[in-house]
Amino acid sequence: MTTHRRIVSALVALSIVGAVCGCRTGPICILRPIPHTFSVAEVAGQWIGFTASSTDLSRLDLRADGTGILTQAYTGATNVTTMRFKIQRWDIATNNVLTCIFSPGGADDSLKLAWPVKMICKVTGTQLEALLRNGEGGWKENIVFLREKDFDEKLRVLRQ
Repeated sequence: MTTHRRIVSALVALSIVGAVCGCRTGPICILRPIPHTFSVAEVAGQWIGFTASSTDLSRLDLRADGTGILTQAYTGATNVTTMRFKIQRWDIATNNVLTCIFSPGGADDSLKLAWPVKMICKVTGTQLEALLRNGEGGWKENIVFLREKDFDEKLRVLRQ
């Protein structure tokens, strides 16, 4: 009987040691914060865009109704020239990806060879990281957009 008690006592002691040692590890699940999903209202407004490879500037006007205008100013042969692209539709998908679909120009439009134009942006809140392109194998341009209001305020401070 004492042998039986010793075996039971040893098993109970091993169970207690196993339970105590097993509880020392941390939780298995890793908690990650849910990223903020930007709404149309948060992204709508005016943005100023820059490229890394040129002095060209862009102004993106995203309207709350899902339409807008992209205007680009670039240095032509003799002076600054502008191009305007009408945004037929824009929206925000999962992972804060903004997509702009542009309305094609008319048959007499000097930019008719540029179509179809599409822009995809990663929205971070303070900026839009955009890729403007006209299809697979066509031209493409990376543009970083900043809020026009913030940009104007910083320029005002720098000019003082």
